[in-house]
Amino acid sequence: MVNFVLLYKDNNMSLPEKLCLAPFRSVYLNGGVARPCCWYDRSELVNRNTGIQDVSEIFYSKEFSDIREKMLKGESLPGCKRCIKHEEIGGKSHRMFWNSREFSDYKTDDTRYGLKALDIYLGNLCNLKCVSCDSYNSSSWISDEVALDGKAKQNYIEKFEVQNLKREVFENVEWLKLAGGETLFMPEHEKLLDFLIKENLSKNITLGYVCNNTIDPQKFLPKWEKFKKIRIILSVDGVGRVNEYTRYPSLWEKNKEIIDKYLSLGALVDVEVNTVVSLLNVFHLPELNNWWEAISNNKPIFYRLIDRPDHLRVQRLPLKLREELVEKIENISSLGHIKKEILSSDLEEGFDQSLKWLEKLDGLRKVSLKEINPQYFK
Repeated sequence: MVNFVLLYKDNNMSLPEKLCLAPFRSVYLNGGVARPCCWYDRSELVNRNTGIQDVSEIFYSKEFSDIREKMLKGESLPGCKRCIKHEEIGGKSHRMFWNSREFSDYKTDDTRYGLKALDIYLGNLCNLKCVSCDSYNSSSWISDEVALDGKAKQNYIEKFEVQNLKREVFENVEWLKLAGGETLFMPEHEKLLDFLIKENLSKNITLGYVCNNTIDPQKFLPKWEKFKKIRIILSVDGVGRVNEYTRYPSLWEKNKEIIDKYLSLGALVDVEVNTVVSLLNVFHLPELNNWWEAISNNKPIFYRLIDRPDHLRVQRLPLKLREELVEKIENISSLGHIKKEILSSDLEEGFDQSLKWLEKLDGLRKVSLKEINPQYFK
C-alpha cells in the first residue's frame, strides 16, 4: 500500500485542502456500479461490477485511479458535487465524515492507498415506504407506485448475493457499512455477519448501519460483540406525527422504544442521527433538535438537504414561507447551513405541483400533509 502522505512530504508538497480519503480507501457497491462512496454521482462513472468478487479489480482500475490522481492535484470532481454543495453552505459533507473516522485520519503517517473499506447496498427489501424514497430503495413502495403511476420504477425485490464469498475480499477491510432497504430486515445481513465471524475477520472490522428504528437491535448483540465496533446511523426525520408521516407507516412510540435500546447498548455501539431535510419536515427541525439534545448525551445529529426527488426540495419554498422558516431556525447553530441555503438559493418553481403530488399520495395512504404543515395551505 502506498503512503501518499509521506509521498507528499518527501516532495515538499502539501495535501489538497479538499482531499477526501474515500477514493483511496473505499468502494461502494450498488446496482451494478461501483463508486468511491454513496454520495458520488454514479452518472460520472462507466464501470459495471457483477458482484463483490471484482471489487479489488475496480478499486485499482483506471477509472478509480484517475479519480485519485485528480483529487491529489486539487481538481474539483463533478462526481463530488453533493459534498461540494453541502460544504459551500456550511453543512457537514460525506467527505468530512470520511476524513474524521479514526482509521482514516490523513494527518497521520498511517494513511495508505489501499482498499480498507466497503460500503455494500444489500437490496431494496424494506418494511417502510418513506415519502422521500421509491421502489429502487424500498420494496414497500412498489404497490404505491403502481397505484399512483400505473407501474413501479422497480417491480422486484433486489438482493445482494452473499453466496460464495471469498475471504481475500475482506482480509484488509476495517470498515464495512451495510445499507438498503432496511438492512436489519434482510436475511442476507446475518449471512454476511456469519461468514465474517466464521473466517475470524470480524474482530478487525467496524460495522456501520443506516437503520429505520423498527427492528430490535438486541437480537443482533451476540454477533455484534464479535466485531471491533458498531456504528449506527439512525434515520429520524421528525418527532411524533412528523416522523410517522415522512417515514410511513412507522409508529413514533415504537421508534422511540427502539432508539432507547440503541442508546443503552454501551461502548460497543456508537449512535448518531441522520435527518433528510425536505419540504415535509423543514419547519419541524427545532423540535427534532431539542428532542435529540435531551436524550442523546451530546451524540451527533446531521441534517442533510434532500437533492432528489425534486418535488421535495426545500428550494421550492415560496418567499413568504422562506421568511417564516428563517425566523423559526434563526438561533439554532446546527441548522446554519439550512438557513444559508434558504437565504441564498434561487426560488425554484413547482411548489404547487409538489403539494398536488403529496395530496395524491395522502389520498392513497389516508394521511394528511395539511395536519403537520398547515402553513403550506394558507
